[in-house]
Amino acid sequence: MLRPPSWLLIPLPVLALAAPVRAQERPRPPVETTDLWTELEPGIRYLRRTSTAPAVLHVLDVDLDTDGLEVDATPYDQRWDSVRELARAAGHGYAINGGFWESMATPGGLQVGAGGAWPNSADDARYGLVGLRRRRGRLRAFIDPPELVRESAEGIRAALSGRPMLVEGGQVATSAIDGAESSNRLQPRTAAGVGRRGRRLLLAVTDGRQEHSRGMTLYQLARALEELGADAALNLDGGGSSTLFIERLGGVVNAPSGSRWEHALGLGPERLQGEVLQRRRRGGETQVYVRGVEREVMNHLGLRTAGAATATPTALPPPEGPAAPAPWVLPPRPPRLRTGRWVEALARTAPWAGAALFGVLVWWARRRKAEKRRFANEGLAGRRSQSAR
Repeated sequence: MLRPPSWLLIPLPVLALAAPVRAQERPRPPVETTDLWTELEPGIRYLRRTSTAPAVLHVLDVDLDTDGLEVDATPYDQRWDSVRELARAAGHGYAINGGFWESMATPGGLQVGAGGAWPNSADDARYGLVGLRRRRGRLRAFIDPPELVRESAEGIRAALSGRPMLVEGGQVATSAIDGAESSNRLQPRTAAGVGRRGRRLLLAVTDGRQEHSRGMTLYQLARALEELGADAALNLDGGGSSTLFIERLGGVVNAPSGSRWEHALGLGPERLQGEVLQRRRRGGETQVYVRGVEREVMNHLGLRTAGAATATPTALPPPEGPAAPAPWVLPPRPPRLRTGRWVEALARTAPWAGAALFGVLVWWARRRKAEKRRFANEGLAGRRSQSAR
């Protein structure tokens, strides 16, 4: 009698315990960093951190007790545009891109803007939530881990959903990051962090997929936010969507990873700084492949202050070492395609279109079957008439 191999007799739970963890932080060589802080106005600072990785991290550090400060997110009827346009339409001087969307452009998790929850969004256990509300007349920020599901958005002024958690209880959320498929990949990323009592808001964006900045892993971004004092931090939509907008520094201060071909005429060296370039001849003209193209995003989180019009940014060099290079100034390159609302419309009409297509196919199949039956009957009648003769 054949016997199965002995290793097949090992209980499955034992094999599960012996299996490696889905993801663990990969060791990377140490890097040197240089920080340049800029005080944009009282209560709001901007950090541009460069490292030898290479990587560039941008952080907006906001004291929520600042007088005249207002924070909001995109209302449902204003979704789908570039961060620059969303911010300027709302009168925000500072903004980052928002949460994830799933198939057919539906939002992942709860999204709240202008004090109202989006009708097609709902909090769930897969997404954490970063939000703002007022307590005793003061803005306070909070971050809920994915396990905490809210019954409603009542009292929340603005909220975005994301995953995974990066920092929990002032410590890097290693177990949550281990479960993310892209945890070890160098990518452009966006995240939000909150101080211990909700009085401090950190908005972080890292450049990526470019020569001057390869991006950051989730572990690296979490460690940076922990170092900056975040008690909790949540990863938001990254990749080509990662954008930090500061109006008084010229607009978009990071270098989005979007790209496209443009005519070389009129593009000077100052406009091409830091971009990955290729050149080609097309139709007798020279074109260059440039980075720094903003992407259409679903929503944004923005801030406005009463003193933004009169404040003067002041560069605060680090206590030791040379100052970091000047911030990236992005030429105005809006998204080429705006497809979010088209995809939403397609999702709404897809069931009806599918039902109509199915009906047409059924009608066509029945018609073909009837025609075949008619031809067969006509052929049989013809043969019978010939035999009768």
